[in-house]
Amino acid sequence: MECGDTFLMPAPGGVATPHLWIVITEPNPSSNLCGIVSVTTLRNSKDQTIILRVGDHPFIRHESTIFYGDAMIVDARRLENEILAGLAVRERSVLQRRSSWCNRA
Repeated sequence: MECGDTFLMPAPGGVATPHLWIVITEPNPSSNLCGIVSVTTLRNSKDQTIILRVGDHPFIRHESTIFYGDAMIVDARRLENEILAGLAVRERSVLQRRSSWCNRA
C-alpha cells in the first residue's frame, strides 16, 4: 500500500456496506503504519474541506466527502492481508488528485 491507494471495506463496526477508503500517508518505513480515511456521501452536515466529484475516482457516483470520524492509523501489511483474504477489495489509486493527497517531499 502507498499513499493514494484505495480500497473498499465496511466502516468500523459495519458489516455490510463497503465504503471507499484512501491511504493518505506513505507507510512509515520502520512501523509500516499509514493513515486512511473513508469517503461518504456529501450531505449538508458533513465536513466539506474536501469534496470529491464524479470523475475523481470510478467508485464516486455523486458528490462525496471525507468522513474524518472514521480516520485511522493502520498497519499497511494488515491492509494487504485483508485484501488477500477478501475482507477488503483493492480499487484504483486516486491518480487524478494524488499530488494534493500525498506529500512526497
